[in-house]
Amino acid sequence: MTRLGRLIGRWEVFLVLVLIGAFVYGTWCSEYFLTASNISIAIAGATPIAIVALGMTLVIVTGEIDVSVGSMLALAGFVAGPIAVKTDDIWLTLGVGIGVGIGGGLLNGLVVAYTRVPSIVATLGTLYAFQGLALLVSRSRNVVSVPEHASVLGAG
Repeated sequence: MTRLGRLIGRWEVFLVLVLIGAFVYGTWCSEYFLTASNISIAIAGATPIAIVALGMTLVIVTGEIDVSVGSMLALAGFVAGPIAVKTDDIWLTLGVGIGVGIGGGLLNGLVVAYTRVPSIVATLGTLYAFQGLALLVSRSRNVVSVPEHASVLGAG
C-alpha cells in the first residue's frame, strides 16, 4: 500500500487524475464536449504552445531556462505578418518568421554561453527587448489582413 500511496502522491499522477476528471465532467455537462470537432479545435489551439514547448524542453534539459520565448514569438509574428500581406508569398513569410526566431535564440544562446550572466537574467532582458521591438514593428496594432492562402496553415 505504501507504493500506491507514493504513486498517488506524485504531482504527475494528481494532474492526470484532474485531467481525467475534467474530461468526465465536460462530457457529463455537454454532449458536444467529447466530439471529433471539439477535440480538433482544442488540438489546433494547443499546437503553437506545443511547438514552443518542444524547443523549451531542450533548454530545460540542459539545466537552463528561457523566459523570452513568448515575446520572441510575438516579434516573429509581427515581422512576418506584414510580409505575408505585402508579398503574398507564404514561403518567404515562413522563412522570415523562422529566421527571426532563430536570430533571437542565437542571441540568447551567445549571451548565456559567452558571458557569466545566468540564463534567467539574460532571457529576462531579451524578453523586454523582443517585446519592445514587437511593439515598434507593429506600431502597437494587430496584423488583421492575412492572405487567404495563409489561413490554411494550422487548419488541416
